[in-house]
Amino acid sequence: MTGGVAAASIASHHTKKSADNCGEARFQMAGKTLTRADLAEAVVKKVGLPRNESQDLVELVLSEISGSLSQGDSVKLSSFGSFGIRQKGQRVGRNPKTGKEVP
Repeated sequence: MTGGVAAASIASHHTKKSADNCGEARFQMAGKTLTRADLAEAVVKKVGLPRNESQDLVELVLSEISGSLSQGDSVKLSSFGSFGIRQKGQRVGRNPKTGKEVP
């Protein structure tokens, strides 16, 4: 059995394609994983910061979110979602080929 696991959860998030005030399409989450590089590139295009500063900004934001969650705080981003740590109960791990329990 594996021990209790802490997991970050997102209470809600936008996944549909929508138009912003400039008429441009926003990133659609369905079918693609949004990466740090994608976020940094969006900052480059929308804000006009140099690529290295955009990457630093994305890392800073993610670090702040991660740090707050690590301290047991919840994170609420208006019009996006809420992040929080929750404790999950133990579960039995199994080898998918054999079905045998694994520690």
